[in-house]
Amino acid sequence: DKNPDRSGRVQQEVTYCNQILDDLRHKLGDDVSIYFIEGNHDNRLQKYIWRHPELSDLNNLKLENILHLNENNIIHIKVDHDYWKKDKGHLIIGDMIITHGDSRLNGSKGGKYAGYNTAINYMENTIIGHVHRLSIKEHTTPIKSIVGVESGCLCQIPGSADWQNGFV
Repeated sequence: DKNPDRSGRVQQEVTYCNQILDDLRHKLGDDVSIYFIEGNHDNRLQKYIWRHPELSDLNNLKLENILHLNENNIIHIKVDHDYWKKDKGHLIIGDMIITHGDSRLNGSKGGKYAGYNTAINYMENTIIGHVHRLSIKEHTTPIKSIVGVESGCLCQIPGSADWQNGFV
């Protein structure tokens, strides 16, 4: 279901991702917490391993090892992609819920104003990344004000996709 012209680039993309994570850790220093929240793209490897259970005990195929998360002291927020499990992959810091934003997993909302819609659904400040766009939209009620943020993406933007490069 994917363009075969893009195959054969997985190692190149992993190497590039590791360079970004290494640089991020180096620039921020050891005293700053960095979190890696799994998303739906990370689920592809898990699904492949589920279809090939003989690979399930290979430590080299664990996402935290592929991306050197432990070596960079990056906290891995896992998502159990088994729909019936409870670990839906979110982080709460202060009054902000941070999640990848894949609605199948954690009840976030999609559409043009996905960050805003998710904040309204949770009635909490929210950051999501699933939609690959940059956006900040506020909502005020008589009780409180909340904000919905879409965190952008770091990928090459294909064609006329309504995505924006950014990092929150």
